[in-house]
Amino acid sequence: MNIQQIKYFIAVAETGQITEAARRLYVAQPALSRSLQRLEKELSITLFARTKRGMELTDAGRVFYEQGNKLLKNYKNMLSAVHEAEVGIQGTIRIGTGYPTIPLMSNMLMEMRSRYPAVEFQITQTDPNELIELLRKDEEDVIFLPRLLDENLFSSIALEPDPLVLVLNPQLDPCPGEDEVPIELLDGMPLCMLRCGDYYGYNEILLAECQRNGVQPKVLCQCNTASTTLMLVAQGLGLSYQPKSVVDAQSNEHLYGKKIKGFEYDTHPVILYNQDAYISKATQIFLDLA
Repeated sequence: MNIQQIKYFIAVAETGQITEAARRLYVAQPALSRSLQRLEKELSITLFARTKRGMELTDAGRVFYEQGNKLLKNYKNMLSAVHEAEVGIQGTIRIGTGYPTIPLMSNMLMEMRSRYPAVEFQITQTDPNELIELLRKDEEDVIFLPRLLDENLFSSIALEPDPLVLVLNPQLDPCPGEDEVPIELLDGMPLCMLRCGDYYGYNEILLAECQRNGVQPKVLCQCNTASTTLMLVAQGLGLSYQPKSVVDAQSNEHLYGKKIKGFEYDTHPVILYNQDAYISKATQIFLDLA
């Protein structure tokens, strides 16, 4: 048995089809079939049940799939560790982030780049639930979240608190020239917000405080991304409520942030990583920058 056979087995297990697995692996279908047959013969175990629907794992096959994935992961980690020992700090750090934490991530990237120019970054931007799944599947090394999702699931590093601010456009600024906005001035004002019930919860935070003060702004639109809300605010369609770091990172003269007078709310962004996974030297240095 060798590493290639295990890779072939895993591809068939995940696709359920010899043809599809061969296409993924860029190998001929007969060669893949022979590899599986040799593997089963060597182990004296039936790994797949051949059915009309395709290749289905047996109980033994499911165990082999789980252990085979672990073996491949350890093999890759071993190669990475040996390579680092030979050539020093380089390689690729896989980072996942949502839009609100991009500015926080960017500061760390700049610092890492200045110290270790040979290190590269593979960055994925998606929603927090997808980021958690990618980290669980070891498809990301670290992820940035605007708040802690499950403190028992992964190791975490707390970042500096990031206050929420009103995002304004000069056309709709209810108190130009002032540093803070009295909440009563939001009564009837149009808002461009993230959807209610989303992971971030910015919408609910602002609306709850407005309700507590007897203020009723008009939610003009609810968006599924922070970038969309900021673009709409820049066009003068309404106000929004976002982390200050996000607003400060915008190079747009039509966007700026102000606090709500007498009301402060901080987000508590974190970095999550899997302590049980292999952590390269480059990734560890990156984490130490937090």
